[in-house]
Amino acid sequence: MAKKDSHKKKSDQKKSKKKHIGKDDQPKQLEILIHQLSEVQAQLRNASLERQAMREELQAISLQMTAIDPTALQENLGKIADYLNTVEAEQPLSEVGINYQPLINLLSDGKWRKADEWTWQVLLQIAGRQEKGWLELEDIQSLPCNDLTTINYFWEYYSHGIFGLQVQQNIWLEVGEQYTNLCDRLGWRHLDNWKYYDELTFNLDAPVGHLPVLGWRKRACYGAGKKSAGENLSAIFQRFYQCTLPLILEEPLPAEMFTDEIGEYN
Repeated sequence: MAKKDSHKKKSDQKKSKKKHIGKDDQPKQLEILIHQLSEVQAQLRNASLERQAMREELQAISLQMTAIDPTALQENLGKIADYLNTVEAEQPLSEVGINYQPLINLLSDGKWRKADEWTWQVLLQIAGRQEKGWLELEDIQSLPCNDLTTINYFWEYYSHGIFGLQVQQNIWLEVGEQYTNLCDRLGWRHLDNWKYYDELTFNLDAPVGHLPVLGWRKRACYGAGKKSAGENLSAIFQRFYQCTLPLILEEPLPAEMFTDEIGEYN
């Protein structure tokens, strides 16, 4: 009997210890899970946008075939139609009805300056700020997530990872969120000289993250509107970060999610 009591006591101690360790590790476990969810969401979004880009390329190829072999064109159009019918409906590229085909055309043709100008104008259109020509912080904070992530994807896709919001944000974090250091890395400043827009490099020989330009328009040391370029860009990166999160915990998670072996979440 004493032996059974001793065994039960040791078992209870192990359970208590396991529960205690799990509770202490819980914030780390939650952080890991959120990171994993973020990665999966990004992969799904990129896969969705990549299929859209492939559709556009397939249609362009088919049109080019018209002058070569009309019979082959008909056959391939049938194959494309069959393929598109088998693809599940995708998440809309825009939450506000923006047609991103012009951006796709400009980027695929390597017209980087026109693509940058189009990107800026479409953000103004989304925010209803075409007449003002600049964005308020409130406008930036409410930019639609689908549109921001779509813009980033097409810039990354057609530049082979050289341009885009994601690469800019990564460098922003690497330089400690210091705007001057960011400009040095992106090629917006050289030897203490802040570059004008016309002095930028609109080709793939530009520094990584050189485009798009969203925090300023005339000169890198000037802002666009009432805020400095650094403040504008910081707000854009913050909004983009929010859009790439799988979820934002505005309220504490329910306690019932963290019971049993890992203990309750407080």
